[in-house]
Amino acid sequence: MASLKRKAVFDLVVGAGTIGLFWGLLPKFGLEAAQTSFYVLFLTLLTPLFPPFFPRFRPAMDERDQMIELKSLHFTFGVMWLLMGGAVWSLYYRYETVGAVPAAYLPVIGWLMWAGFLICQSAALLILYRRY
Repeated sequence: MASLKRKAVFDLVVGAGTIGLFWGLLPKFGLEAAQTSFYVLFLTLLTPLFPPFFPRFRPAMDERDQMIELKSLHFTFGVMWLLMGGAVWSLYYRYETVGAVPAAYLPVIGWLMWAGFLICQSAALLILYRRY
Protein backbone atom coordinates (compact mmCIF):
# COMPACT_ATOMS: atom_id res chain seq x y z
CA MET A 1 0.00 0.00 0.00
CA ALA A 2 1.48 3.28 -1.10
CA SER A 3 0.27 5.36 1.85
CA LEU A 4 1.82 2.99 4.42
CA LYS A 5 5.09 3.06 2.50
CA ARG A 6 5.08 6.86 2.42
CA LYS A 7 4.42 7.02 6.15
CA ALA A 8 7.16 4.44 6.80
CA VAL A 9 9.67 6.48 4.78
CA PHE A 10 8.62 9.67 6.59
CA ASP A 11 8.95 8.00 9.99
CA LEU A 12 12.33 6.54 9.05
CA VAL A 13 13.64 9.95 7.98
CA VAL A 14 12.28 11.65 11.11
CA GLY A 15 13.69 8.98 13.43
CA ALA A 16 17.12 8.91 11.80
CA GLY A 17 17.22 12.72 11.67
CA THR A 18 16.37 12.88 15.36
CA ILE A 19 19.13 10.46 16.33
CA GLY A 20 21.60 12.28 14.07
CA LEU A 21 20.65 15.65 15.53
CA PHE A 22 20.99 14.31 19.07
CA TRP A 23 24.49 12.91 18.47
CA GLY A 24 25.45 16.13 16.68
CA LEU A 25 24.32 18.36 19.55
CA LEU A 26 25.67 16.16 22.33
CA PRO A 27 29.39 17.08 22.20
CA LYS A 28 28.82 20.81 21.92
CA PHE A 29 25.85 21.43 24.23
CA GLY A 30 25.80 18.53 26.66
CA LEU A 31 23.23 15.90 27.51
CA GLU A 32 20.39 18.05 28.80
CA ALA A 33 20.47 20.55 25.94
CA ALA A 34 20.81 17.82 23.32
CA GLN A 35 17.54 16.30 24.52
CA THR A 36 15.68 19.08 22.77
CA SER A 37 16.46 17.32 19.49
CA PHE A 38 13.93 14.64 20.42
CA TYR A 39 11.09 17.09 19.92
CA VAL A 40 11.56 16.44 16.20
CA LEU A 41 9.82 13.12 16.88
CA PHE A 42 6.57 15.02 17.36
CA LEU A 43 6.52 15.58 13.59
CA THR A 44 5.20 12.03 13.33
CA LEU A 45 2.07 13.20 15.14
CA LEU A 46 1.44 15.84 12.48
CA THR A 47 1.01 13.43 9.57
CA PRO A 48 -2.81 13.65 9.61
CA LEU A 49 -2.45 17.36 8.73
CA PHE A 50 -1.03 16.49 5.30
CA PRO A 51 -3.88 14.61 3.56
CA PRO A 52 -2.34 14.60 0.05
CA PHE A 53 0.61 12.60 1.38
CA PHE A 54 -0.94 10.68 4.26
CA PRO A 55 -4.68 9.90 4.42
CA ARG A 56 -6.50 11.02 7.56
CA PHE A 57 -8.06 7.63 8.07
CA ARG A 58 -6.35 4.30 7.71
CA PRO A 59 -7.05 2.96 4.23
CA ALA A 60 -8.63 -0.43 3.72
CA MET A 61 -6.00 -3.12 4.10
CA ASP A 62 -6.00 -6.54 2.55
CA GLU A 63 -4.56 -9.69 4.17
CA ARG A 64 -1.09 -9.05 2.74
CA ASP A 65 -0.86 -5.58 4.26
CA GLN A 66 -2.15 -6.83 7.60
CA MET A 67 0.41 -9.65 7.61
CA ILE A 68 3.24 -7.26 6.76
CA GLU A 69 2.24 -4.80 9.47
CA LEU A 70 1.85 -7.55 12.06
CA LYS A 71 5.25 -9.08 11.22
CA SER A 72 6.91 -5.68 11.38
CA LEU A 73 5.36 -5.04 14.81
CA HIS A 74 6.50 -8.47 16.07
CA PHE A 75 10.05 -7.77 14.93
CA THR A 76 9.99 -4.25 16.33
CA PHE A 77 8.78 -5.30 19.76
CA GLY A 78 11.49 -7.96 19.88
CA VAL A 79 14.15 -5.37 19.10
CA MET A 80 12.61 -2.96 21.61
CA TRP A 81 12.89 -5.51 24.42
CA LEU A 82 16.53 -6.17 23.46
CA LEU A 83 17.22 -2.44 23.59
CA MET A 84 15.44 -2.13 26.92
CA GLY A 85 17.48 -5.00 28.35
CA GLY A 86 20.66 -3.32 27.12
CA ALA A 87 19.59 -0.04 28.71
CA VAL A 88 18.91 -1.70 32.05
CA TRP A 89 22.26 -3.50 31.98
CA SER A 90 24.10 -0.31 31.07
CA LEU A 91 22.44 1.55 33.95
CA TYR A 92 23.32 -1.30 36.29
CA TYR A 93 26.93 -1.23 35.09
CA ARG A 94 27.07 2.51 35.65
CA TYR A 95 25.64 2.05 39.14
CA GLU A 96 28.16 -0.68 40.01
CA THR A 97 31.19 1.22 38.73
CA VAL A 98 30.38 4.80 39.75
CA GLY A 99 27.82 4.29 42.51
CA ALA A 100 25.07 6.55 41.15
CA VAL A 101 23.10 6.96 37.97
CA PRO A 102 22.43 10.57 36.90
CA ALA A 103 18.74 11.37 36.63
CA ALA A 104 19.32 12.88 33.17
CA TYR A 105 20.04 9.42 31.75
CA LEU A 106 16.53 8.09 32.32
CA PRO A 107 14.60 10.39 29.96
CA VAL A 108 17.32 10.01 27.32
CA ILE A 109 16.83 6.25 27.40
CA GLY A 110 13.09 6.75 26.91
CA TRP A 111 13.62 9.11 23.98
CA LEU A 112 16.15 6.79 22.35
CA MET A 113 13.76 3.87 22.76
CA TRP A 114 10.98 5.82 21.03
CA ALA A 115 13.25 6.82 18.16
CA GLY A 116 14.63 3.28 17.89
CA PHE A 117 11.12 1.84 17.83
CA LEU A 118 10.10 4.26 15.08
CA ILE A 119 13.18 3.53 12.96
CA CYS A 120 12.93 -0.22 13.43
CA GLN A 121 9.24 -0.42 12.60
CA SER A 122 9.59 1.77 9.52
CA ALA A 123 12.58 -0.16 8.23
CA ALA A 124 10.85 -3.50 8.86
CA LEU A 125 7.75 -2.30 6.99
CA LEU A 126 9.78 -1.19 4.00
CA ILE A 127 11.83 -4.40 3.91
CA LEU A 128 8.77 -6.61 4.22
CA TYR A 129 6.93 -4.71 1.49
CA ARG A 130 9.88 -5.29 -0.78
CA ARG A 131 10.04 -8.96 0.18
CA TYR A 132 6.32 -9.89 -0.13
